[in-house]
Order: sequence, then C-alpha cells, then structure tokens
Amino acid sequence: MAEGNRRQTAKSKKNAPLAVSNSISMLLLLFALLGLTKQYGENVMGYMGIALSCYYLLILFFSESLSKTLTKLVKTRARREQYQNAKTVFHSAFFLSLIWGILIFALFFFGGNLISDKLLHAKLVVLPLRILGLAFIAETLMQCIGSYLAGIGMVKAVKHQLYLERLVIFGVSFILSAVFREYGEKVSALLRVEHYESAYTAMGVSIGVLCGAVTGLLYLAVLYGLVTRSNRQLFQNEHGRSRMQHENFITLLLRGQASSCFMQILKYGLFFLNIILYCAFQSEAEYGAIGSLFGKVLPLCMIFAMILLVSQGKFARKIVTPFRNDDIHTAREQLYGSFHYLVICGLPIAVYLCVMAENLTDFIFEKNTAFTVSALQCGSFLLVLIPMALLADTVLEQMGNKGIAFVIVFVTGVLQTIGFVVLLKQTKFGIMSIVYTQLFFWGIWMVLSFGILVRQIKGRMDVIHLFLIPMLCSAISGLIILFLSKALATILSNGIICGIMLLVAFVVYWLLILLFRGITKQDIKMLPWGVFLQHLGELLRVF
Repeated sequence: MAEGNRRQTAKSKKNAPLAVSNSISMLLLLFALLGLTKQYGENVMGYMGIALSCYYLLILFFSESLSKTLTKLVKTRARREQYQNAKTVFHSAFFLSLIWGILIFALFFFGGNLISDKLLHAKLVVLPLRILGLAFIAETLMQCIGSYLAGIGMVKAVKHQLYLERLVIFGVSFILSAVFREYGEKVSALLRVEHYESAYTAMGVSIGVLCGAVTGLLYLAVLYGLVTRSNRQLFQNEHGRSRMQHENFITLLLRGQASSCFMQILKYGLFFLNIILYCAFQSEAEYGAIGSLFGKVLPLCMIFAMILLVSQGKFARKIVTPFRNDDIHTAREQLYGSFHYLVICGLPIAVYLCVMAENLTDFIFEKNTAFTVSALQCGSFLLVLIPMALLADTVLEQMGNKGIAFVIVFVTGVLQTIGFVVLLKQTKFGIMSIVYTQLFFWGIWMVLSFGILVRQIKGRMDVIHLFLIPMLCSAISGLIILFLSKALATILSNGIICGIMLLVAFVVYWLLILLFRGITKQDIKMLPWGVFLQHLGELLRVF
C-alpha cells in the first residue's frame, strides 16, 4: 500500500510541471485573443470564435481523449520495461490519430459550406474553418507524439513544445492577419460586401494556428527520431518478452477514448458547445456579440483564472498525499488551506473586474457595448469558481472517487446544456445565456465536489473563516473603489483610474482581511507578498 502511495505521489509530481506549463502557455493564447480583438475588432473575433469553437470541441473529443489514454498505456509499459509494447501502442495511436485527422479535415474542407451556412448560419466561416481542418491533422499527430514522449518520461520536451507552438501562433497570427486583411478589404470593396474583410482576417489567424501546430509537430517528430535511435538497444533486448499486437492496442485505445471523450467536453468544452448551439438557434450569427464574448470577456476572466490554476497541482498533492497515508487531520487542514487561498486571492480580483468592468474595457478596447460590460461583470466570478471546481475534481479523482467525480460532471454538464437551450428559446437573455449557465455549471460542480470532499475527510467547515470574511472584505473594498472611480471619472482617464483603483482595492482588502482575522500565519506563508502582510499583522497586533 505504501509503495502504491509513493508511486501515485511521484506520478502527480511529474505531471505538475506539465500542468503549470500548459497554464502558462495558455496565457499566450489568451493575450493573443486580447491583442487581435483590440487590433481588428469584434467582428473578426466573431468569425474566429465560431471557427475555433468547432475546432477545439473536436480536438477535445478526438485528440485529447486519445492522448490521455495513450499516456496511461505507455507509462504502464515503460514502468514494466516493455519498451517494444510501448512503441507498438504509440504506432497504434498514431494510426488512429491520422484517421481522425483526415476525417475531420474532410468534414471541414468538403462539408465546410454546409456546416457554416446551414448549421452555424455564418456563411463565410468556411474560410477559417477549412484552414483549421489542416491544423487538426497536425494537432492530433503532435499530441499523439507528445503523449508518447511524456509517457516515457520526457516531460520537458512536451513543455518546450507547448511554449514553441503558442509562441508561433502568437507571432504568425498577427503577421498573417494583417496580410489577409488587406486582401479582404479589396474583395469587400470589389463585391461591396463588408464581411469579407473580417472573414479573410480570421483566415490569417487560422493559418497562424496551423503554423503553430505544424511547428510543434516537426519539433516533436525530430525528438522522437532521436529518442528512437538512442534507445534502439533497449528494443533489441526484449526478444524474450511477450508482445501485444496492434489490434489489441487499438481496441484498448478506442475503449479508453470512448470513456474519456465525453468527459473532456463536459469539463472543458461546454463553452465552445454553447457558442455552436447559439449560432445554430439564430437565423444569422451575431458576430459582434460572439466576438465580445470570445475576444474580450473570455480572455480577461481566464487570464486571472490561469494564474490561480498554476498552484492547483501543488495543492492537490498536499491534500491527497496525507489522505493516502491515513493522516486525515493533515489532509483536512490542507484542503481548507488550499480552498481558502483560492478564495482570498480570487475573490478580490473578481470583485475588482466586476466593479471596474466598464472602465477596464473602455481603457483596453476603447469601443464597448453594454453586453461586454454586463458579461464581464457576471463572468468575473468564474475566475474563482473554475480553479476551485477543478481542484476539487482533481482531488476527488486522485482519492479514488472517479465514479463520483464523473457523475457530478455529467449531471451538471447535462443540466447546463439543457438550461442554456431553455434560456435561449424561452427568454430574451440571448447570448448572456452562455454566461449565466456557465456560472451555474462551475458553481454547482464546485459546491458538490467540495461538499463530498468535506464529508470524506470527516471535518466541519469553518464557513465564516473560509468564505464569509473574504466575501465581506471584497464587498467593502468593491464599494470603496466604486464610489472613488465615479468621483474621479470626470478628472482622470480610464487607464489611470483602473491603476489607482487596483492599488486601493489591494490595500483596503488585505488590510480588512488582517483586521477581521480572516487569514492565519499558515495562509500568509502561501502568498507571494506574505512577508509584508506578516510584518503588518504584527504591527497591528493581529498575530
């Protein structure tokens, strides 16, 4: 039992750097979305948002699920020193990835007109969609090779590939979008149709995604060739060991993919599914509203959520390791400490975004709509709910409750989708239905998962310390910056107001947290600015 616990702990430690790298590299994409929206406007990002929603939804369904299954199978065989079997399972997965890639490319290329016109009601989306069909082949093959390399222990190589791919996407998207925009302007002027300019600009961004995927694929392919050559002796020493056939591994891969593909969509793809359903239920796609949601609200919320998600793997290890060693008291303390950290760090940022939504969006994007402000005000609280829900889900799974975690995600995901369709058809919320139902999904997922964890560690939750004090301090600091920003609106620019209010909110919030004793010395050690808070707390005689 102890040996099994050590293996699980080592496994989570190896996976943690990759999760951190994935979060950091995702920040590059989010900043790219912000930059492209600021430079080209909401219509371009509307086309891009619809095309990328189709692309990433299928990536989650076909590629991510297969990659996760491949990593598990390769790790198991590498641990048993069955390197030939590990290579065979990789070849089987590569074959499946190629098949899925070709099928989706054919769907996007030959069925693009039908999908964009009849399903999405956005005829010109076919231009970026066909480019993304090519990118899909490169992305699936790249993830396949990356999963194999991660499975045999080359996690650093996958980290470098993530950074390289996202940097290429970031750079090439800006360059080619400007080139294709000029061509789109000429086509729009010739045909006297305004939308061609935005569609061709989105096409340039799609080529940036394709270039990133191809670059990552070539990088990993070279590494795979070097690894195969250097480990040739290991493969030759396995003549006496049992080997499985390709057919057996393909069956295992398809079973694993079938069991995880829907979970991938329910966990990470409902936002993309909602955008596709929203377009399907409209007579004509609302590019401006979709562009605001995809290019403004999503990046601003997720940038802060990703910063909090970086610490998720570390927190999960600290909770699960003592639980496996039957140290329930330590596991309980780590659970409450981790969630308290996410609450006290995430809630003031959410309140700041909610209160300063109008000033912030006016400062970054110059032109805004009432929808953008309302969506950011509501969606800002997702940056607290998402890290908490994912942390609770990760801990539940690592504690051996995968069945319970699956039921929670499945039920909340189905309810979210049904609720979204009902709100869209029966109310006048329109695209705000996506924001409302996303809040519902992540909120219910977090509450149910956290509640089961609390029951499992047999502890009582200090609601006042954990939630109420941070909520009260956030509300007070939010009210202060609300009145101050209104008073300064006629004197200062939006950028200066946002900077001053950020500083005021930070000082007021943490001062109130200390005065209300909403933080302990143990909590302070987890904060980057903990040393300053500890000195301030001692000065105020809080500790």
